[in-house]
Amino acid sequence: MLRLVSRAALALVIALAFLQAPVQAQQSEDDKEFSTWMESANQLNGKLGYFLKEKDGPESAKAAQEMQQTFTHIMAFFTAKKADGPLKYAKGAIEGFKKTEELSAAGKMPEALQAYYDARANCEGCHKDHRARGADGNWQIKY
Repeated sequence: MLRLVSRAALALVIALAFLQAPVQAQQSEDDKEFSTWMESANQLNGKLGYFLKEKDGPESAKAAQEMQQTFTHIMAFFTAKKADGPLKYAKGAIEGFKKTEELSAAGKMPEALQAYYDARANCEGCHKDHRARGADGNWQIKY
């Protein structure tokens, strides 16, 4: 009898694992896509900072526009997760990079550089408030 109960319990655990696997896979895909957008933002951040320091208005404006597009995807991720804190920071970043784009296009490079720093403050605030290093060493989002 005990052996029959043990087999039934094992079968139940296996069945639950298979039922939950698609949910975990979907979460994993969302997380992978989010990581891709964050990596893109990191690379664009360096590119934008470089062009601003070189006082290249047209290239700075283009890179700032790319940052806005990237943060639109990041904002969509946080909207879907109903994560109001990170969402606020993503919106602030978009607004800041929009201002950076406008000032760069107008050739107002010192002001554009300041707008860039203001936009980045949203990135830094979100990272400080809404991420932590997990036990596996990878960054985890704190909602």
